[in-house]
Amino acid sequence: MMSKSRLVSMLPLMFVILVTNGLGFTEEDIQELDLPREDGSYVELEDPGIQELDLPEKDGSYAELEDPNTDPDVVSEDPRRRISRRCGPDVTSWLIRQMNRNRNNRAIRSCRSWYNTFLWPRCLVQFANLVANCKPWDYKCTQTFRRRSCPYRCPKTVTLCGRCVNYDVPGNIHYGYVGRAASIRRWVLLFAANTVQKGGIDDARDQVAIRIGMDRYDVPSKRANFCRDVLSRIGSLNRDGTSGCQRCTTKY
Repeated sequence: MMSKSRLVSMLPLMFVILVTNGLGFTEEDIQELDLPREDGSYVELEDPGIQELDLPEKDGSYAELEDPNTDPDVVSEDPRRRISRRCGPDVTSWLIRQMNRNRNNRAIRSCRSWYNTFLWPRCLVQFANLVANCKPWDYKCTQTFRRRSCPYRCPKTVTLCGRCVNYDVPGNIHYGYVGRAASIRRWVLLFAANTVQKGGIDDARDQVAIRIGMDRYDVPSKRANFCRDVLSRIGSLNRDGTSGCQRCTTKY
């Protein structure tokens, strides 16, 4: 998603901004995202006021939103050609597991404990070394996103919540989530993503994905509504290369 050298070069500025910030997170603040069961269902929410997630059907499809967003890429495609193009594997459960696990990564835990201390710059360097170009959490570089025959004639795509998206979307969502888990302010994460891009302007669609990840961490009610939030913003996410590509039901 970003160049390591450019991200590291802006760390002093980030430190000046962040050291004035008085809001951090404690271990008690952290909750896990709900992970689908093997049968596709989700753990029931204890709070009846929290809106339920659109659950996957037995055939792997997703229930419609109240205001259904028809996928224009699939509808406009000639049905005779549609079957010959397939998106990358379904990364929904995989991505949720990555976020739940990596929020407790040693570097992320260190950031929470070092918040507003003289060790904070070290936290930023560690974070950069995880999310920079082709580093462990740059998933478009470190993951194959291939399973069996998925993708087929739809390179650089994955299936997320039953829709086909560009393969950089999971990494951007994850970046926003773990960044907040590390106590890095929302606007600083967005500013950093902007700064490291060529020309200093990040793709607006990447910003939407980052915001989805940040919301997963910041808004407790949204932790159980991951796919609802993704589907509600599907038209604003990066879908380059997905035109006419059918979703893949094979899990990554």
